[in-house]
Amino acid sequence: MANLLSASEARVLIETTLTDTQLDAVIARAEAEITAAIGAAYTDATTTISETVRGKAKNIYLNRPILSVTTLTEYTQLSDTTGNVLTENDEFFVWHDQGRIERVYYEWDEKVTVAYVPRDDREKRKSVIIELVRIELERTTMRQESVAGEYSYTAPMNWEAERQKLMRRLMFIAV
Repeated sequence: MANLLSASEARVLIETTLTDTQLDAVIARAEAEITAAIGAAYTDATTTISETVRGKAKNIYLNRPILSVTTLTEYTQLSDTTGNVLTENDEFFVWHDQGRIERVYYEWDEKVTVAYVPRDDREKRKSVIIELVRIELERTTMRQESVAGEYSYTAPMNWEAERQKLMRRLMFIAV
């Protein structure tokens, strides 16, 4: 399957001596990390994805912005396999850009499964992929290096923390 971001698109913003094949491999690893965290990239306005989240609060947060909610099912127990499908708009309100669904009158039950169409986030993903690729290409095991007093380089405090900061740009975090 082709990468969301091509090597030629990446080369416009990233300077590297890697071949297109090597750069494509680095891009594929970054995309796989994102897909593992929040799911596959947007395909079209009819492709539905499903997320199950913990309830017991007024709001539930999905991993991505919402284009439309297809079905919403809440379960009174975490172990339940059958639940109450909510269809009435007066029972919940969707905050599309926030990936948040608010229960209008009371808290959600124990567990909630939402089938929804996510908003198109491909451009945002591309910007994160570019930064993840940059980190991958810049990463070194040395914390600091200097050559003859003419060149000096200091690595970020923690490469993994930098990667996590980028990943948070794609996800919503319940507070």
